[in-house]
Amino acid sequence: SSHMQEEILQMVHKNLPSKCRNIFLMSRLEGLANNEIAEILGISQRTVENQLYRALKILRNKLKDYL
Repeated sequence: SSHMQEEILQMVHKNLPSKCRNIFLMSRLEGLANNEIAEILGISQRTVENQLYRALKILRNKLKDYL
């Protein structure tokens, strides 16, 4: 639902470090592939994957309170 999406976006902005947040939003909101994100940001695809993993881990911990 859009309410849940709002909650998650707020969580993203509050809890993720900026680099991590950027990558997460590019992946989830803009639907870019990891290699595209890597190219745009001038980082390795491995870094993109690590940052996404980190973002999801942080969000999962925060979402535990909601679920």
